[in-house]
Amino acid sequence: MLYAALIEEHLNEKKAVLTDRNRDYTYMQLHKKALGILAYMRRRGAAAGDRVLIRNYNDGDTVAAILACLAGGMIFVPVSGTCSEKELSYIMASCSPRLALDLHREEKVAESEAVRDDRDKVPESAYAYILYTSGTEGEKKGVLACQRQIIFCCNGILSRLGYRESDRVLCSLPLEFDYGLYQIFLSLLSRTRLFLIEPGMIQMIPHCLHKWGITIFPSIPSVVNLLLKMHYLNQEQLPCLRKITFTGEYLPVEEIKALKAVLPAVEMIPMYGTTECKRIAVMPEGREDKVMAGSCGLPLDGVTVYLEEGAEHGEGKLIVEGPNVMEGYWQDKEGGFGVNPKTGMRTYRTGDLLAIDEEGFLYFRGRCNGLIKSMGHRISEMEIENLIGKIEGVIECAAVGIHDTVCSEKIGIFVFAHSKEVSRFIGDVMSQNVTYRNCYCIFMMTDPLPRNSNGKIDKTKLKGLVHERKNDISGE
Repeated sequence: MLYAALIEEHLNEKKAVLTDRNRDYTYMQLHKKALGILAYMRRRGAAAGDRVLIRNYNDGDTVAAILACLAGGMIFVPVSGTCSEKELSYIMASCSPRLALDLHREEKVAESEAVRDDRDKVPESAYAYILYTSGTEGEKKGVLACQRQIIFCCNGILSRLGYRESDRVLCSLPLEFDYGLYQIFLSLLSRTRLFLIEPGMIQMIPHCLHKWGITIFPSIPSVVNLLLKMHYLNQEQLPCLRKITFTGEYLPVEEIKALKAVLPAVEMIPMYGTTECKRIAVMPEGREDKVMAGSCGLPLDGVTVYLEEGAEHGEGKLIVEGPNVMEGYWQDKEGGFGVNPKTGMRTYRTGDLLAIDEEGFLYFRGRCNGLIKSMGHRISEMEIENLIGKIEGVIECAAVGIHDTVCSEKIGIFVFAHSKEVSRFIGDVMSQNVTYRNCYCIFMMTDPLPRNSNGKIDKTKLKGLVHERKNDISGE
């Protein structure tokens, strides 16, 4: 049972395992808080198997509510505490929760004095959560997982990352994002201490790394890049930091090298995954040669990956097979999910382009739906972003397809830079390639690029800025 592994097996430990902006929590304090919330949810009619929507504020209340659902066999559906009414209405209509829980607005929930409650054992096959994808490429989908898949993924990730009991982990990722959510599970299982701060507080991250003596910092490439290019990481001494893990987007090798120049003693650990499979690959320790070659790691032990038929030159659409493949999409168990008839294992077609080398290491090449179709060419957004990102003065950039009656799609290049003069160099680079020439437009942003609820650059919003003709962007 997952709740026992996370909490009940550690109740005698006195050390703090979770810190938010208000207080520290031991395992026992989390346990009492979770059981109090569980009793409260039951009084309001929620039972095992029901969906419970939880408004997330990256704090101990949210963590305890998630644990309460696991303890009671309920399916938790985390959403941002600041999500729009439109987004909330969509998710509510999609999953039809028995209860919507907002502990910042509810009456104060009393902590339970019971060490254990009277619940039945929740089997590992019980459904645990529905996580809604960020929706950057179309409509949001709810990914359904059971407790068994969480346990497998956590064990696989921990065996690769080598967490220590003395580690201190900083989570600035939203808990409705699987990368943020699993920081709770990984820390509780490994008995490390987790520090939670609100997402979006990018400028405060170096201060928090220093103040709390953080040893492990999970982040996403766009945030790491912003910390680097804005020189925030130079503002604090970080002698305790030993690992930075990153996934969710691609971090070019040039930026990894720049990061190593600032933090030479810190190990950089690229990973690759999707919400549908949680984690697929993690870089093993001691393989900096593969990190600098652009790899995102080896598949987890027990996970098989292969390319769809028709792959050329060792590069193609990736298929994942193993216990990390989730149950499917809520109310749509198929989608890209399936079963290998030969092995009986669940499979998922990622739709991502990857390459696999002779040692089995993966190399992310882009998303199939991240292609811009311009003048008969198929142009990778990631290819453009890597090209522009090398230009001196560029802090962050994003490429999107913009409808055009002549080109079919123009390459829309959104850039946040130290100076608007950078646009001239971008134009020079783009004009040197016949594929891009005359089919692009540059938008110089006065602020960092907008992000979605998972902290990734929000390309849907960028496209909307073009159509709305916002005054804070300029096209060339």
